[in-house]
Amino acid sequence: MKKPSVNDKKLNSFLHAAFEATKGVRKVHGHYFKKLMHVQNKRDLSLVSEADQKSEMIIRKILRKKFPDINILGEEGGFERHSSKNARWLIDPLDGTTNYVHGYPFFCSSIALEINGVVQVGVVDSIIFKKTYWAVRDHGAYLLERNQNKKLSVSKIKKLKDALVATGFLTYGGPEIRSQISIFKKFVESARGVRRSGSAALELCFLAEGLLDGFWEAGLKPWDTGAASLMIHEAGGHITNRKGQEFHPDDFAILASNGKIHKELSNLVGRY
Repeated sequence: MKKPSVNDKKLNSFLHAAFEATKGVRKVHGHYFKKLMHVQNKRDLSLVSEADQKSEMIIRKILRKKFPDINILGEEGGFERHSSKNARWLIDPLDGTTNYVHGYPFFCSSIALEINGVVQVGVVDSIIFKKTYWAVRDHGAYLLERNQNKKLSVSKIKKLKDALVATGFLTYGGPEIRSQISIFKKFVESARGVRRSGSAALELCFLAEGLLDGFWEAGLKPWDTGAASLMIHEAGGHITNRKGQEFHPDDFAILASNGKIHKELSNLVGRY
């Protein structure tokens, strides 16, 4: 996998570390796909497999070795505290585990670096699609495909009725899921099409690439949105939380778009 570069030595070192970790994870994803032996239910009823666990072990080992002072927050291993007070890695070793377990080829890995509350570097990789999305703040967002880097830009769709949007649902039930289904119905009636593919990180990258025009979901975690939210920002899109404020990976809900249909999306979703 070709390593990209930007004109910033420090950010470049973070980016290259994320790419090295991604390369290791690709091997794990490829090795275990449709060959899993151990799958378990977590407390929130989501799934975890040996592919998730081994992928996260690889990512943590590489990042810890290269930057031993930076904190790490991962889906499977939780928070790993180091000496830094203002930086953390946000890692999802396998976003779309349910898809992966069922052999459905829509999943990815996601690695982001946040410094002083702002995501600075992000890498999202899909072995099935052979796509690696990467972004560095103020240096743009790119798709590395067939050994070529293509600058990402969101779509130009201006009306929701012409838009293709995507979403996801909480694993657990209750009032939140009922609210999500109600919103889903509104979008089915208002947009050209609605997709629910099971990997928020990959769908958000598709939005940054211009393949989707909007996305909303509640109940996501920092590792789900950290890297991909930077892709959208650098690709010219717009992202807010459930209060209509600028989105942060710690927020419970996300509303993302190409910017042109954001008001329409927000009016339908409300303060979900």
